[in-house]
Amino acid sequence: MNHLKRNLKDSLFRGIFKDKENFVELYYDITKKKLKAEEIERIDLDYYSVTTIVNDISYITKDGEFIIFIEHQSTLNSNIGLRLLMYFISSLQKYIDERYKSVIYRYKEIDQLPRCELYVVYNGTSKIERRSDIKKAYDFGMIKVEVEVTIIDINYEKLEERVKETRSALVGYSYLIYEYTGYIIEEERKVKRKSISKEEKKRQKKRAFKKAIEQCKSRGLLTEVISKKEFINMALRELTKEEEIEILKELIKEEGRTEGFEEGTIKLVLSMKENGLTSKQISLYTSIPEEDIARYLKARF
Repeated sequence: MNHLKRNLKDSLFRGIFKDKENFVELYYDITKKKLKAEEIERIDLDYYSVTTIVNDISYITKDGEFIIFIEHQSTLNSNIGLRLLMYFISSLQKYIDERYKSVIYRYKEIDQLPRCELYVVYNGTSKIERRSDIKKAYDFGMIKVEVEVTIIDINYEKLEERVKETRSALVGYSYLIYEYTGYIIEEERKVKRKSISKEEKKRQKKRAFKKAIEQCKSRGLLTEVISKKEFINMALRELTKEEEIEILKELIKEEGRTEGFEEGTIKLVLSMKENGLTSKQISLYTSIPEEDIARYLKARF
């Protein structure tokens, strides 16, 4: 059973490794190759991406020699090669726009294009090799591409001893997930098959996460990251979001019986907005069209 939702794992991963120093540590742990934080810059694909899918972490060396993509996965995905190819194409467009915009439509040939490195760090529950390489060929007619991706299992039990000894950000992240999962299992065993409320589920998750944080502190792991209140608050919000939404739905459903369906729906939207959800997230969780959400919010704010 996957006790930690994928969205939370992704949020924790990005929250930790968007920091350059943590990223270069991660890169060394999975490749044994050294980089310096001052040698790289983060790539923001939001503007260039042609889809709503945005990759987890990507950096380019300042000399433009190569781009590094590291994708975090909790479930195995057979389309990961294609997704990473899409990220690279978006990054290549950004690279050319910034460095060769005046040259691309002229006779002069571009003499340097970046190479790319593609990695997937996996911490799901399926059993996979500690490290493996996959190759996938894509045939677009006159364009043929082969994508090679390295997949690394970063579950704490699978980390190499040399990596654990570094006490790096990767070790801290993997250990945090490992401890949290263990404490959740312990909490569930206490209640066994008893039915518990959504509020109690929230309390369970918060207790388990705080215990996991304390374990990291006692081992000197992620000390700088977990000392930041905004990181802890973000994690706790993500952790209990599912239960909070269900509780809100039940409360609004009861109010809607006396106030009318639309009034109850408006209260649900406003409550979710006040809890920090975007219009897209509200629509995803409730199936309310985004244009209706915009109308409700405009009328009340």
